[in-house]
Amino acid sequence: MKKIILLILISYSIFGQNNNKPLDWLNLDKINSHKDFLIPVNYKTFATFKIENINKFLNKVEISGKGFNLETPVPTELQQLFRLSKDEQKSQQDNSKANAATEDIMVANFEMKNISKSMRANDLTKEIDILTKLCDDYYTKANQLKLKLFDLKKLKFELINIAQKEVSFNEIKNEIQTIPTIENPSILYKDFLTLYAEVEIHYQKAVQLATDDEEKTKIEQALEKIEKSFEIFSEENILNLYNELFYLKSELENVNNFIAIAPPIQMYGDYVEYKIKVTPSKTNTLGAYKTPVEINFIIPTKGGLKVDFSVGPTMSFGKNAKDEKYYLETSSNVGKSFLRQRDNNNVAIPGLAAMMHFFNRDPDEKTFGGLFGVGAGFQDIKDVNLSFYLGGSYILGKSQKLFLNAGLSFFKVDRIKSDEYLSDKEYTTLDFDTNNVVEKVFKTSFFISLSYNFAKRVDN
Repeated sequence: MKKIILLILISYSIFGQNNNKPLDWLNLDKINSHKDFLIPVNYKTFATFKIENINKFLNKVEISGKGFNLETPVPTELQQLFRLSKDEQKSQQDNSKANAATEDIMVANFEMKNISKSMRANDLTKEIDILTKLCDDYYTKANQLKLKLFDLKKLKFELINIAQKEVSFNEIKNEIQTIPTIENPSILYKDFLTLYAEVEIHYQKAVQLATDDEEKTKIEQALEKIEKSFEIFSEENILNLYNELFYLKSELENVNNFIAIAPPIQMYGDYVEYKIKVTPSKTNTLGAYKTPVEINFIIPTKGGLKVDFSVGPTMSFGKNAKDEKYYLETSSNVGKSFLRQRDNNNVAIPGLAAMMHFFNRDPDEKTFGGLFGVGAGFQDIKDVNLSFYLGGSYILGKSQKLFLNAGLSFFKVDRIKSDEYLSDKEYTTLDFDTNNVVEKVFKTSFFISLSYNFAKRVDN
């Protein structure tokens, strides 16, 4: 019971999560309008798809994705059938050998009847009378077998022609329904073998009873015709022909021979790429040459946390993004000056940041996510300070992504040493250094950024 439940769960996880509609091989030109064909597949579930109306009697289908391969070659049992030219197919439909075999039986029987008429009544004439009656039945049975062979060969030709059509499965199925029921010839062939065995026994007896050399030669010649006809019917192998037809008909009625299913691939990455290669088999020397077809397409992943990186310039705004600047203003007192704060007229402070983005995968190639960044902010070329960024991103693109970022930046900026200095206070000018009145401290400000990345494909 546990195994059954597990099998159901596995089947659901493989196929139940995938909503992709089948791809109609006969309508590939409409694939771009099938918006619901490549439906994104949820993260960690299995991606797969199905191709319908692809005649695998005519085409070798290979589907691969992420190293998983699926090959559907033409079955070995049918390859020989479908690689015949029209002339070869017609030669297989030819029933002339069976016709000749039945004529030999008729000639042999006619000769035995002539021998019987020219002989006096004795044991040999009794044996020949029995033999001629058996030969009449044997000829009738052989003629029935010949007609059955012709019907089966005709059916084989019709089935092969149907199988070579590049049409939908429903059309194939409808044509198969017009084909007459294939009757098993095993009983007829068994009766034929039984009669042959009896005919063979009585011919041998007739040869042994014949005392006249001329009569004996005629009987032996008639026996040779009977044996030759039997060999022809044996070579035709009517039972094997019937089995081929029965197998071919059942395979043409099997929808699985007109469907190719891609290997299921679990969606752990951003996308799954499938490759379809269809190689037409040579079926008819008079037909047009069909070119192999190769199709590549990608199924996107929906959901699941994605971490990506980008680099780009930043602009931070507000007073917390700017350094405080101070200068000395001469006082009326000799040797004294006032410490004054100068306005920092920069509208925004530029920076350069490397950012880590985290977001849910979105097959529409646009989504929102969070970010954390580390950058090198600069006020002048000689002053480089560490900075941090925290906020959100609007992400556009697939393999090449554009990030519109905004949030809070954490800069080290110059602030007055409040425990030591006060603005607008008078200080002794001697040995006073304005650069010493400030220190670097982290302050929070608002930033915006435009960043970009160029992703490199890495196969899982």
